[in-house]
Parts: sequence; structure tokens; C-alpha cells
Amino acid sequence: MTLHLEMILPSSRTSLSSGIARYRTENGRRYHAYKEGNYLFPNDETEQDRLDLHHHIFNLVAEGKLFYAPIDNPSRVLDAGTGTGIWAMDFADQFPGSYVLGTDLSPIQPGWVPPNLEFEVDDMEDTWRHKPFSFIHLRCLAGSLKDWPRLLSQAYDNLEPGGWLEVVDFELYLKDQRDPDAEAPGLPVLKDAKFCNIWVGGLHEAAEKIGRTFRSADRCKGWMESLGFEGLVEEKIKVPVAPWAKNRRQKEIGLYQQQNMLDASSSYGAAHFTRVLGWSSEEFEVLSAGVRGELKDRTLQLYSNLFVVYGRKPRGEKEGKGDE
Repeated sequence: MTLHLEMILPSSRTSLSSGIARYRTENGRRYHAYKEGNYLFPNDETEQDRLDLHHHIFNLVAEGKLFYAPIDNPSRVLDAGTGTGIWAMDFADQFPGSYVLGTDLSPIQPGWVPPNLEFEVDDMEDTWRHKPFSFIHLRCLAGSLKDWPRLLSQAYDNLEPGGWLEVVDFELYLKDQRDPDAEAPGLPVLKDAKFCNIWVGGLHEAAEKIGRTFRSADRCKGWMESLGFEGLVEEKIKVPVAPWAKNRRQKEIGLYQQQNMLDASSSYGAAHFTRVLGWSSEEFEVLSAGVRGELKDRTLQLYSNLFVVYGRKPRGEKEGKGDE
């Protein structure tokens, strides 16, 4: 099901009985109602502010770039899971000759946007019925999808020959720079951060129970390779979670990422722990407070890895059917 954003703005004359514009409130946070339960993170103003802060962090890490793939003036661009729409708006401003489409389960995007940009309420896990794109951008979707290979296959089918797909996501692990085994396989165990261990471990446990794994960032390259993408590139970027780095630029990134993680300590997990793992909201609040305390611990040197993967659909491949 696909609905244009203008259909659900307050000034719209259209009345929707499907509940797309309604929300669910739980544990003091607001969640989407359309396809309820598919996305266990809030969409309230507090979370929107965090998402916009996260966009700023991505820009700092990429030194101002909006993308990594070697694209040049793409004609049609899709930002699936657009969130607040901030990446799509920046891209549309940078490439006024491109048509940009942002899709999301939540209608939280602004109404005033560049003329070459549209937003739609859409579930990316449904069958895609788009005209082919020259660039598809996927960011921060870990823990949101039932079937990553199927989604990437749909992206492949909905690319023009020679079009690019880019996937950008953090691994959902916290690691300590001081630990010589920080990059060992498996779920890291922090020696001096028991609340963070419980938080991260619980998130992974809940996600596996509902079939929406967080273990996707480091697997996307393999999935894309099996689908036939060529020119595949994977970049693994260490991002500090606090301002402990000596390098000035890394310290700035760490300062912003620390605030992002402090905010995420409540948005990431409230539904996972209470709906899936059976915790009370009070128990999760205690855990969240403990996590925030450890994130502020100046003796820890926490970081996470950011994975950037991009690849091209071969030029000789046929386009997907899309819309006629």
C-alpha cells in the first residue's frame, strides 16, 4: 500500500480510516500505527530530534558527503526508510535535477520540501511497484526487517541497469578500544559496563525472537554479492561513542555520538524489553539509567563499527517491471 504524504497532512480533505495517521503511545513514547509492530522504535518528536542528530553524525563521519557510491546526477533516487526525511531533503537540494522519493511507515516528514522530492507512506517489505531507480539509499534499517535478502533482491530488481544500491548501518555492538579482543567474533562483553552488556544483549535476544535481526550490517556485502551486484565495496569505519579520542575530529564525532546514544538508551529497547522480553517499564527505566551512566564514564573508550556497502547492477541486466 502506498499513500502520498499530501494525503495525510492536516489540511488534506481525505479521511483515512486505515489508521495510518494514528499512533500508539506506550511507556511514555509514541509509535507508528500503520503496520503496527513492524518497527519497534518510537516516532515522537524526541526520536525525530535524535534521528536528525544522527544524520549530522553521518555527515561528520563522511566529511560532508551524503553518499559513498560513485554516482553522478542520478535521475531517480529512492530513500527507503527515510525517517524524518532529512537525508532525502539534503539530497534533493544538492541534485535539483533528480527526482527523489522518500518512503516510511510513519508520516513524520515535513510538508514543505524541495519541488523534486516526494514522500510516501509505504512498507518497504511489501512488493515494490516503482519505476526503476538509478540510486537506492538504505540507512539504519538493522532490526527493522524480516527478510534482508528479499529486500535487497527487490532493490536489485528496481534498479536501472548500471544503477547503484548503498546500505549504511551500524553494527549493534559496543566495543572498548582498550580491549585487545574487541574485534573478536560474537557478541562483545564489556568488562566495565554491565548495564550496556544487558542492554545490547537484550536487544539482540528480542530482535531474534521477532525475526528482525540486528545482525545485518556486516552481512550485506555477501547478500548483495549473491544477487549479482558488481563493483562491490565495503567500508568499515570505527565511530567513537564518547569524546575519548585524541584526534580533534574524532573527539567531535564522539561528543555528538555520545548524545545520540544517551537518547537511544530509551528509544532503542523500550518496546523490545517490555513487549518481547516481558520486562516492566520500571525495570527498563532502571536499565536505561544504568546505560546512560556507563556511557558517561570517562574511563571507557567505547566505539561501534559503521558499515557502508555499495554496489552496481550490471549494465547488461534488464530493468524491473515497476509501474507502467
